[in-house]
Amino acid sequence: MGTFGRMLRLLLLLLGSVWLYEACAQSCLLVVRMDGTPSAGLIVRDRWGATVGTVDAFGRFCTEDPPDTLVFHAKDLMTLRMAWTEAKLAGKVELQAVPRATELEAVAVRPWPSPRERQALAAVSTVDSMDLRMYDRASLRSPLLWVPGVQMDERGQGGSTRFSIRGSLLRSPYGVRGVKVYWGPFSMTLADGSTPLELLDPALVGTLDVVRSIGGPVFGSAPSGLLLATPPERQDTGSDVSISGTGGPDGYFKLSGELRTRVANGNTLSLGLLRMGNDGYRDQEYARRDQVWITQRYALPKGNVRIFLTGQKAAWGLPGSLDSLTAAEQPRSASPYSQQIDARVEKTQLFAGIAVEQRVWQELLLRSSLQVQAIDKVNPYGTSPFYGGYKDERIRSAGSRLSLGRTLRRNNVSFSWEMGLEALLERDQLQERAFVNAVPADLRTDADTRVNTLNGFLSTRTLLGARTTIFVDLGTEATAFRHVDELRNEETSDAPTGELYPLLGVERTFSDQLTGHLRYAQSTSRPTIWEILGSTGIPNTALTAEHVKEAEAGVAFRNNGTAVAVNAYMRRTKDLILPQRVDQGTEEIFVNAGDAEQDGVELEARTGWDLSGKGHLELLLNGAWQHHRLTLPDRTNTVDVPGVPRWTGGARARWSTRPGLRIEAGYRASSSVVANSTNGDRVPGHGVMQLHVGRSWGWSFYRLQVGITAENILNAQYTSFIQLNDPARRYYNPAPGRGLFMDLRFTFDPG
Repeated sequence: MGTFGRMLRLLLLLLGSVWLYEACAQSCLLVVRMDGTPSAGLIVRDRWGATVGTVDAFGRFCTEDPPDTLVFHAKDLMTLRMAWTEAKLAGKVELQAVPRATELEAVAVRPWPSPRERQALAAVSTVDSMDLRMYDRASLRSPLLWVPGVQMDERGQGGSTRFSIRGSLLRSPYGVRGVKVYWGPFSMTLADGSTPLELLDPALVGTLDVVRSIGGPVFGSAPSGLLLATPPERQDTGSDVSISGTGGPDGYFKLSGELRTRVANGNTLSLGLLRMGNDGYRDQEYARRDQVWITQRYALPKGNVRIFLTGQKAAWGLPGSLDSLTAAEQPRSASPYSQQIDARVEKTQLFAGIAVEQRVWQELLLRSSLQVQAIDKVNPYGTSPFYGGYKDERIRSAGSRLSLGRTLRRNNVSFSWEMGLEALLERDQLQERAFVNAVPADLRTDADTRVNTLNGFLSTRTLLGARTTIFVDLGTEATAFRHVDELRNEETSDAPTGELYPLLGVERTFSDQLTGHLRYAQSTSRPTIWEILGSTGIPNTALTAEHVKEAEAGVAFRNNGTAVAVNAYMRRTKDLILPQRVDQGTEEIFVNAGDAEQDGVELEARTGWDLSGKGHLELLLNGAWQHHRLTLPDRTNTVDVPGVPRWTGGARARWSTRPGLRIEAGYRASSSVVANSTNGDRVPGHGVMQLHVGRSWGWSFYRLQVGITAENILNAQYTSFIQLNDPARRYYNPAPGRGLFMDLRFTFDPG
């Protein structure tokens, strides 16, 4: 039976052991609110964050193996941490509701407005720390694939990354575009709209919010959504040190260490380092990464200062796409020419930022930040002598934000406003050589390109009574482009007129369980430097920004541990930026090539059950139906948007029980996708199944966690990282087969 058989036998053994385990007695507590009502559905965790159990409908919390410390936490309740002996002696735990004033003042300890304000009523999915730690691989791909409407692919473990929300994949055959990414208060997205997402390793993330609609103007231009990542800060007072290691197939490994501390005044420190390597499922698909990071928060009398710093040295191979026959018969092969020239990316990157948030005159909230990025990159690329090159690139960028806001309250009306500016600067120095007999030869491009973007915003929120919230936001964007061609001794400048984009929204709380929202937003998506230059190195001054409009409606239901959210959207994109081959297919330029109608419905549901002392079972369902149609410039032909599946869906079950056992099984499926907008070639759909078994042990100040994850259990053959509109029909990037990963994590936490 091989690896799969051994893994299956191990799972059955673990399941049998758990069901046969019976404790002689249970210890119970009564958990209530201050008014005496039961805190039904509240999840209780231990000092390490692991789930201990759930409060039942009568307010009882029972456990067979009590930990030394209990943590009671819920969104509307003040977090309570207490020793088991103390709680058992009292017999009853009373939890206090979060005062209304505390909720409104919470923005004082955040770098920008509270998450609910920042997300501006859009459909949002949150990836928590448990998911990030469980799937701790070389990227955020594994947990993000459980978000409806999201696609993410990478070459192997840790290679080139592509990320898409609601069909923005069409713009991203080579990178991440249209989606804006923030790490804490800092924009990781460059001035031209591209994002080096590989810098954001899961180890640098505490929680992750995925905003699936057009981002609010406070984030600048975010036409395809947002990724908002918090740093991996400790949430309670104390210090801990962790070391972890992961091993998997094809030579994959990842080693990391982390130190976190938090003191009573709110000061925090997180620092760590990691090393990752992967030989690759395919030839020429290796990956290497070394990274260090540090985040700090200093409390001020009426605010805080935050400092983020990370440095990364990475490299990954580029195997190229395959045609359908080669992908089926030789899925591990690479393009022969890619191997001949050693197609790859070698990148060194440094990111640093400082942000200050401070209450000033008359309780005005002043927010400011400054950040810098430096990227040095070598990139030999290509799949044939007619299409390839040797790039040596140096990128320097900076960004700054300044905003002022205030909240006013009178009778039953609360009004808050924030206005500010975000400036992003980027300088890209590129030298590119042509290959002659697979050896870099004469210069083809010697360019110095500068881009600066200025985003302005005014955001308002009006709370009428306690149930209706109205958003009215207005954003502006102005981008200037200057290109100096050293080879031809030519200079090109372009400064299009700035554009306005609005956001209007309303949210209504119908009951304690049901809320609904409507929103309308517009945005622009500027062309990146790579798109302006194409492979010719000559600026295409006719290329203009995409213009995006989207209307969204959603409802959310929450009751006794069950949460269901349904969102529908209608999206229109004009002046789509698409690649086009010229000079008999030897060069590639980008043009405004049509319009897209993108409509869809997304479902996300989660529920859980307390299994009468046998643990807690949680079920997650998600799905997306997407009807995305592309109208080509001739207006006579309409096709499915390439790269976007008509439907996706998945189900995941997680069982957590004492003493520290966790079992999870999940299945995801996707329909076929169109790979070419001109001839309708399709890539088949697929379904994949994964299984995770984890066990944790705690002794005094120490904790050991062990996990085994089996990915693609059904060994489905499918393609990822689709190369769109390739005239040679090389769309296929075969994904790895069945893989078994082993995780170990040791933590020392003296409190």
